[in-house]
Amino acid sequence: MITAEINKSEPTFTNKRLSLDKLITITQALDANNYVVFTLFDEGGKACYQGVYYPSDLSLIDDIKRQVNENVTNGELSATEANTFLEQLSYPGKVVGKRVADGAEPSATIRAEPGRIDRLFALSKSRRVRNWFFGVVICTIALPILLEAWALVPHKPDYNQLMQKGEYVQAVKEYPMKKQATEQYLFENKKLTQLETFNKRYPTANGQYDVAFYQKHWSKMLKIKGVTMTNVRKAELVVAYLKMHKPDDAYRLNLELNNVKLTQSIALEFIRNGEIDRAIAINQKLKNHDLTDMINAGKSYQQVIEKYQTESKDTSLSDEQRQTAADNLKVWQRNLKSIGE
Repeated sequence: MITAEINKSEPTFTNKRLSLDKLITITQALDANNYVVFTLFDEGGKACYQGVYYPSDLSLIDDIKRQVNENVTNGELSATEANTFLEQLSYPGKVVGKRVADGAEPSATIRAEPGRIDRLFALSKSRRVRNWFFGVVICTIALPILLEAWALVPHKPDYNQLMQKGEYVQAVKEYPMKKQATEQYLFENKKLTQLETFNKRYPTANGQYDVAFYQKHWSKMLKIKGVTMTNVRKAELVVAYLKMHKPDDAYRLNLELNNVKLTQSIALEFIRNGEIDRAIAINQKLKNHDLTDMINAGKSYQQVIEKYQTESKDTSLSDEQRQTAADNLKVWQRNLKSIGE
């Protein structure tokens, strides 16, 4: 009578000697990810087969038949030895060629090779079982060593963690390809001090431009080449043009942005420059009441300015009168330049 012993399994079962029927029952209850490594013993208690079973369309007995048949085909076992073993499993089929035919007479038998003894145990050395055990042994020995070695290797810090800690320079040192992204993060989050420090270590055109804007170095912004002009940076350039009293340049660039708030600022700058008609043309589309009030005030200022301009050059007036007119002209020109502030 064939008996069995479970050597290793998932889930874990007892490894004591059990009947073949009990082993069959266990294998029938296995889930897809389970397995059983087992050894079969003949009536004399001698190991005659060792294998591993994974749940499949084949039952345990059918899987053993398949493996026996493969060993006969590969020359690792004679047909006679195989049939003897199968008979012990209460299996009446014979090994025929590359298959086992249940209850059928073989059309051609495989001749047993004389002189080969105790070949049944050769089943335990099948390639699949040997490779599986070797893999388990190697992993068992090597895994602790690899884990220990891995722990000693200095690991690269995570980019996001470095950014969260505010270690921006170190983040780019570890991840050079993240330079632009890091600079953009500092710019968008208005971290001016960090941006200046970062730009000194990793200067870029974008970084220089952004720092110049925050430092209100308007003319410097216009000189920096190679800047990636996002809509945000274009809006900043519009602001720079306005700060340098260049409403025409600001107007042309804002046509790309169509930013209403910047459009109002451009119209106001035209008023300050005395170009009231340009401001009126812009406000015909905006229809902004505050801008309308500024336009009316600008018109009044401009009339006063023109009056004093005329008087300051009127030779029919005394020197004192012309000087007074010139002084008043400067005051109203300043008033016009600061209108809306």
